[in-house]
Amino acid sequence: MIIVGWGKGVKPLGEGFFHRCANCDNARRFVIVESSRKVSLYFVPVAKWNRRYFYVCPVCSQGVEIPSRELAQKILVAALRDPNSVPNSLTETLGEAIGQGSVEPKELSAPRDADGILTGRLEYPEATFEVMSQIPPFFFPCDYCNGFYLHVVGQYPADESYVCICNTCTTANLAISKAAVAKLESGVIPREICIAYAKSPSRALPYTSGFRDCLKRANPHMTPEEQQRVDRLLTVYRLETPV
Repeated sequence: MIIVGWGKGVKPLGEGFFHRCANCDNARRFVIVESSRKVSLYFVPVAKWNRRYFYVCPVCSQGVEIPSRELAQKILVAALRDPNSVPNSLTETLGEAIGQGSVEPKELSAPRDADGILTGRLEYPEATFEVMSQIPPFFFPCDYCNGFYLHVVGQYPADESYVCICNTCTTANLAISKAAVAKLESGVIPREICIAYAKSPSRALPYTSGFRDCLKRANPHMTPEEQQRVDRLLTVYRLETPV
């Protein structure tokens, strides 16, 4: 039997320039993401098409569409040289586009709280999930973002099923049991999530020594307030199973 699946993916490509978002008023480095459709064989992606590129705020996911991959690469290279200064060659493209209003990529459309955490109802083509906001976000490997990112728990009210949803790209990465949800509510990373950690090739795994330093190196522009928030998130949970 050949199993073929169809779906959409959103993949962050890198950081752009610092902007103050006209939608949420947060000053952050915008990110460039690639949206594509994919076909998979035996659950393994084998082809992508209809690729589109977006320049979006990392907090509220509002932004603009970038017309070509070449322009996306030019933005990434220029921002790598100086993330605080938009070159004249890009000012018109980005400035006019942002000034015309926000374009919200469908894949990233989701309500968020003041800290940029998913909240409320998330409507997917296949199902609608309610974010369980009483459970603090936790780190989990995201297939599309290709790394450990904050996740929230989404509940499907019809049959009380639960999934881990990436807070960055809104991908549902793992179905978890009701017992696992109960452990998360009590501040414990359940065994089924610890197993996913253990399978990761990363040397610095969530909630282990070295992970905080790894986050600092990956996010050198974190403000003291953001660092305090990360520290709080890392102390919320303990591992049920050593990894």
